[in-house]
Amino acid sequence: MKNIFIMFSALLVFISTPVTPSLSKSDYGKEFLALSQILHNTCIKASGTTQEMIDKVSAGEFLDEAKIKKYVSCVWLESTIIGKNGELNIELGAKLCPPKVKSSFPKDVEECWAKSGKVTPLEDRIYDMVKCTYQKNPNNFIMF
Repeated sequence: MKNIFIMFSALLVFISTPVTPSLSKSDYGKEFLALSQILHNTCIKASGTTQEMIDKVSAGEFLDEAKIKKYVSCVWLESTIIGKNGELNIELGAKLCPPKVKSSFPKDVEECWAKSGKVTPLEDRIYDMVKCTYQKNPNNFIMF
């Protein structure tokens, strides 16, 4: 169950939409949504961020605020798509992609991860990469 949780929750930050999603919640399935909620709850508690901040980032307003950066970083690290040492497991992310974004998601993440390569610490690099993926394709951006 833990591996399923990790796999399904891994996509939380990757695939997002601004205010009007191009992907409906039904595209992900009930199990994915339930597991993503668990990850959301874990990371919101660990980061101390607010739902309001998460909603702003979901809408493309990337706040320069430590708590939201910690939340975003938590989601990626807990999902194991990004390892504690900064290694990207794009294969895991690609496996989780809904069909509507399979053609762009892995490439966008890899390009943005490479682009943010010199950003430190890791928390800031992850946040920078997420901003980049939003800028590349805001219609595929969902954040729980």
